[in-house]
Amino acid sequence: ETYGRLDCAHNNAGIQLEFEGGKARLTAEGIEDHWDRMFDVNLKGSWLMCRFAVEQMKKTGGGAIVNLASIIGLVGYRSGMSDGLNPYPQSKGGVVQLTRDLGVNQAKHGIRTNCLCPGFTKTNLTKTLTDDPEMLQNLESVHPMGRLGEPSEIALAALFLASDEASFITGTELVIDDGFIAR
Repeated sequence: ETYGRLDCAHNNAGIQLEFEGGKARLTAEGIEDHWDRMFDVNLKGSWLMCRFAVEQMKKTGGGAIVNLASIIGLVGYRSGMSDGLNPYPQSKGGVVQLTRDLGVNQAKHGIRTNCLCPGFTKTNLTKTLTDDPEMLQNLESVHPMGRLGEPSEIALAALFLASDEASFITGTELVIDDGFIAR
């Protein structure tokens, strides 16, 4: 309404299960509710935002969409952190695939779609992990620089993907994880 067009959309909302003792807390009684809520927020929320952003961007000749996925959508949790039934990896893997499909199919309309796959970053989503000194030390030890990411580092990558500097990048994920998955 203010600018008459939409040039950039950044899907930055997401949820994950809480962790307790370094492992995702998931009860059998609530597993389907967890699954539905996780997919509603992480994947469907991203899809809805993309759907409406594409509609607006087509009207004005293009734009950039930046989705927030996760390294956990590419590789899953480390052994011992999940039992494989945690819906977070699957929901974020879906965001990666949504990004690839949109990136390929909307490029002809001048719409670039990419996603960020951050590693463990100091945010509210990782608070239950980083508040535990033993878990924090464990996580830091598996990162080559020996630390977790800062939110500003992820924000700068999002800014890059939204900018004209990334004009030849679409349908891909930018991994920002201090080499975590390269190990």
